[in-house]
Amino acid sequence: MATTTMTHTTTVPKTTAKSTTTLSSSDIATKFQKGMKQTGPPGGGTPGGGIPGGPGGPPAGGAPGGGAPGGIPAAPLAQQPIAPAQEVKAIGALPQTFEGDRTKADNFIKEVKSYFCVNYNVAGFNSPMKWMAFTLTLIKGPDIARWTRNMGEVLDALDPLVDNIPAV
Repeated sequence: MATTTMTHTTTVPKTTAKSTTTLSSSDIATKFQKGMKQTGPPGGGTPGGGIPGGPGGPPAGGAPGGGAPGGIPAAPLAQQPIAPAQEVKAIGALPQTFEGDRTKADNFIKEVKSYFCVNYNVAGFNSPMKWMAFTLTLIKGPDIARWTRNMGEVLDALDPLVDNIPAV
């Protein structure tokens, strides 16, 4: 018995010119929000337009890709939040220690925020007072020791039942 093997090769043209687009943080946020709201195929409705199992194409008087007549896209489907996992442990690399160099302050703050973001569902990481205490453990050095000690005293004077708010 003979076996025949067939192969299929597809050639994709290469582009030599690279185009770059610079987006502002506002543009990125807008695109992200738009993407979060889009749950179905672009233009709403069903893929390919029409009713599933039907002839396909846009319905009479409707917009391509489905949706209401007149080109109005169908309302996006409601999204369900993902349930938090149980007994989650902290993940990710700890932020670098901050030693008072103001040129590195913005990067330090971004690292700390990212660390809290990736660990948002870890028990205790949703407490602003713990965020402050944790962050103070990462701030070291002789130039800022007094400031760190003073902030620790401020934290110690707070009442966790009343003052554990985002403004901390």
